[in-house]
Amino acid sequence: MFVLGFGFFAFIAYVLLVTLVVPFNIPIFGTINGFLLSLLGMLIGSTFAFYITRLGGKPLLKRWADPRQIKHFDTIFKKRGPTAALISYAIPIFPTDAVSLFLGLTNLKYKLFFFLVLLGHIPRLLIIILLGSDLYTGFSMRTLIVLVAATIFILIAIFREKIKKIFFAELRIFQKEVGIIESWIEFKR
Repeated sequence: MFVLGFGFFAFIAYVLLVTLVVPFNIPIFGTINGFLLSLLGMLIGSTFAFYITRLGGKPLLKRWADPRQIKHFDTIFKKRGPTAALISYAIPIFPTDAVSLFLGLTNLKYKLFFFLVLLGHIPRLLIIILLGSDLYTGFSMRTLIVLVAATIFILIAIFREKIKKIFFAELRIFQKEVGIIESWIEFKR
């Protein structure tokens, strides 16, 4: 493989490829090392994007990110704050580079940004690495479990507003029923 051809520097080559956002998350170094190296690459790449717009400002953001994506994320970020960033990293609703570039323009502290990138990339990278591992070594029952978990995770993210409405509607019905029963009890006293 190309990366392994770098010999002693193969780890560095792998991290650089992930840093440059090349979709190269097949665990050629094993599942755990592949995950850790991919996470390191994501952290370095995201940090670079964060600071480049912090230094270069909006013109740089407009040059490197799709204006529609930035406008959509800006709207969501104003409404949901760092939670929107966390979800965007975990589930690629928006390109993660665009999210990191955008966050460089906000007043978000780097420590919180680092935490969001770290925590947000863990579920996605685990799924990618585990699937990559199964592609590399052969499919197993774990493949099916990871695919089902990934599908459930994505469906919840896609339909979360509808799910919230269903839960809130049921909660309102329950509150009305409890209110009626409490009124009836009070009336009987």
